[in-house]
Amino acid sequence: MFRRQIRIHVDRDSVAAGDDMRSHAADVTARRGSRLSEIIDGVTPDVRVPGWSWVVIVDRETAAVWSVDGGIRMLLPDRTVTAESLDVFFRYFMQIDADWLFARLADGARPNRDALTAEWQRARS
Repeated sequence: MFRRQIRIHVDRDSVAAGDDMRSHAADVTARRGSRLSEIIDGVTPDVRVPGWSWVVIVDRETAAVWSVDGGIRMLLPDRTVTAESLDVFFRYFMQIDADWLFARLADGARPNRDALTAEWQRARS
């Protein structure tokens, strides 16, 4: 039988002490044939604070940067999703400027939060 839905397992980092008191994981569905950017846009973190940046990992690949301020910026080519399932994880990159973060990742920087935080702080001083 042909499945018309994609199962999406979505989760995110905790952002503060006490935030991890409950799981952030959820399973949702999307229409098969949706664009990856549309799927990401539909499952963004419930923490929506201006100035906070998130790196979106899709099936273990760094796929995008997302922020309240700038929305989704794809690092992978946007594509039609035909898989039966996806794993989407939002890694919290604190208050690193989303434009700067996107540019660094697009230039090939590894999504290492500690290294990029230190580089961001040096760039600002």
